[in-house]
Amino acid sequence: MKGAIIFANHKHMRYAGETESGECFAFELLDSIELSVGDQIIGDFDALGAEDFKTLQGKTFSVFMEIAGGSRVSTLAWATK
Repeated sequence: MKGAIIFANHKHMRYAGETESGECFAFELLDSIELSVGDQIIGDFDALGAEDFKTLQGKTFSVFMEIAGGSRVSTLAWATK
């Protein structure tokens, strides 16, 4: 599934994203990759816990999924903490 980063909290490594179908998700980045708002990523955004995602350029990175299928409000609230 493809999604885009809609919020990046670089200080706490927390990110919120939205799928092409409009579902929102949030994760903690476990790798040292640089992600920014608007970046397109590929992964299983319906899963919770440890997952590996990819950038469109093919770089794999590890995350810990905290919210899957959440509202934009709940994912942004979690990511801003």
